[in-house]
Amino acid sequence: MSDTSFETMYGNLAGALTVAERADLDERGYTVVENAMDADWRHELCAAFDRIVDAEGDLAATVPGTRYEPEPGAPRIAYCVNRGPVFEPSYTHPKVLAAARHVIGRPFKLHGLNARDVRRGQGRQNLHADHARSHGDDAFHLLNTLWLLDDVTATNGPTRIVPGSHRVSGPIGDHVDDVHAAHPDEVTLTGAAGTVVVFNGHCWHGGTANVDGSRRRVLHVSYVARDRPQQVDCAAVTTPETAARLSADVHYLLDLG
Repeated sequence: MSDTSFETMYGNLAGALTVAERADLDERGYTVVENAMDADWRHELCAAFDRIVDAEGDLAATVPGTRYEPEPGAPRIAYCVNRGPVFEPSYTHPKVLAAARHVIGRPFKLHGLNARDVRRGQGRQNLHADHARSHGDDAFHLLNTLWLLDDVTATNGPTRIVPGSHRVSGPIGDHVDDVHAAHPDEVTLTGAAGTVVVFNGHCWHGGTANVDGSRRRVLHVSYVARDRPQQVDCAAVTTPETAARLSADVHYLLDLG
């Protein structure tokens, strides 16, 4: 499928984003969409997460061909595309595809899809950007989404983000002295279960510690420009069984060839 087909597939998605959501992505670098999941689907995702982690433990995060690794105190599932059709709506949702088209501004593909939980006292990350911009005219290459399977509160490990930081050029170390410390402008991305947070992957962001120990399972779905490498080589990792059930449009999205 050619990139001309990309416009046929995704060119009509502009209406999937509201004016306010587009403005949020442009100005703050993120937007929060409530009730993106219905209760039945969310419960199925939660059950699938727990079933896989209970059965496989750290092996769930060690899929050959992916860059994911086990993280102490934070169970993870690598490349959920292979974990059944219950995960498919998260990476084919019209609103997130529209957001990827809006932010990246050119043909894109799936970058990665994993799921992660953070246990009590774990989850603190350095402030980082998934890709730095070398100058202000650089195109954006990445979009991330966080699908909240549980309520994410101020005390159970929300992601922190610095609004507007997607417009800053150069490595974060050129602007921030201590990437582990709180940034004076950071906010935390909280929301009720069923929410999806969509953010520009060039924003400075990072995990915070789960202080109260409550569940905070999250799907991490990201997209990248087609001229950039994927976090996961989907063509190499997608199983034949999975590929057989996916539509031609999804084959294109995953860049399966």
